[in-house]
Amino acid sequence: MLGDCLVVIPARMDSKRLPGKPLRLTRGKPLIQVVYENAKAWGRAGEVIVATDSDEITRCVMGFGGAVQQTRAHPHGTSRVFEIWHSKAKGATFHTVVPEYTVNLQCDEPDVTPDLLDLLVSGGPDTFGVRTLSCPLDGPAAADEDTVKVVAAENGRALYFTREPIRWAARHVGVYAFSRYMPEKLATLKPCHLSERESLEQLEWLNAGIGVRVIETRHVCRSVNTEADLAALNNG
Repeated sequence: MLGDCLVVIPARMDSKRLPGKPLRLTRGKPLIQVVYENAKAWGRAGEVIVATDSDEITRCVMGFGGAVQQTRAHPHGTSRVFEIWHSKAKGATFHTVVPEYTVNLQCDEPDVTPDLLDLLVSGGPDTFGVRTLSCPLDGPAAADEDTVKVVAAENGRALYFTREPIRWAARHVGVYAFSRYMPEKLATLKPCHLSERESLEQLEWLNAGIGVRVIETRHVCRSVNTEADLAALNNG
C-alpha cells in the first residue's frame, strides 16, 4: 500500500565523532537534506519528519522545504522517534490508521535509497518486531570502532551488534522498521550493561527478547561518522 509508513529522521548537532554532522555538506547539500530527499522519494512514505532538538537543524530543514518537529533532548534516536510517534498517537484518527511501519532512518545514512527502504519492509508483517539492514563489511571498516557490525542467525535473527572487530559480521546499516506499536514498547526499555558498554541501543532490544530481523543487501552503504567518511563520500 502506498503511503502506509511513517519515516522519522532523528538528528542532533552534538555528535562526538563529527560535530554538526547533519549540516555538513554531502554531495553539495547538507547531509540531512540528502537523507530527507531519499526518504521523501520512497513511495510508501506517508510522512517524512525530521526530529531534532536543534534550532540550527530546524532552520535548515525548513529552508529546503522539509517537515521538522522539535523534540526534547533524548539519549538516542529511538526515543526521539517515539516522541514523534506518541505526539501523533494523540490524534483522533491515529489508532484507526496506525502506520504499517514506523521507520527510524539515521541522518548519517545518505546511501539508503527508496529501493533499500522497499527491501526493509518487503514480505509484509512477520514475527519480528524490528527490521534492519546489513551490507558487506570489508577493508579498514572491519576493525573500525566507528563502524557498527551485526551478526545474524541463518533465519535472519540478529544475534549481536558490536563496534569491535568480529569474524563473520556484516556492517549494520542505520535504518529500522518498527511494527505498528513497537515504538511504544521500545520506549519503556532500560539500558542494559551490554548496551551501555557498546553504546548501542539495539542491545537493549535483544536483551528484552525482542526479535530483530536483519535483511542483507549486497549494496555497500557508506555512513558518515567521521571527517574521513565525509571526504570519501564527497570524493567517491
